[in-house]
Amino acid sequence: LAALTAFTLGHTMAMAGQVAAKVPLNERLVEGAVLATLIFTAGRVVWFKGAPKMSRRGWLGPELAMAAAFGIIHGLAFAKDLGPLLPSDTGALWSAWGWFAGGIELGQLSVVSAVFAVRWMASARGFSPKDFALALGALTLGISLHLASQWYLV
Repeated sequence: LAALTAFTLGHTMAMAGQVAAKVPLNERLVEGAVLATLIFTAGRVVWFKGAPKMSRRGWLGPELAMAAAFGIIHGLAFAKDLGPLLPSDTGALWSAWGWFAGGIELGQLSVVSAVFAVRWMASARGFSPKDFALALGALTLGISLHLASQWYLV
């Protein structure tokens, strides 16, 4: 959950920064970076044959820094889609951003809850958490590589 929190803080801060600064973003670069984070993370799970253990450095560990950095990248992807939807009035702008960010967080919480529920059901049927992480990592890696091939090779 610490990595999820770091990821969430990263993408929430990136969205807020983009709302405040309105820096133009290169869609191809941002989407490619998102795919790279998915490929790296899923590839790491597959390489280690399950979810690798986090270091014991707490909030200063490299895994948490990486989760926050990946959150920033994903936040920029959300921000590029959010920009055209925002009102020009400052008060309404931050209110709209808050609702959008809240919706993203609820969506993320829903996905994580669903994964934990499926993991629990798989565990009840005899699958180890490591095997579940490996299967989910392999599935994510395959989908991400397919998307990357469609996005960049076509």
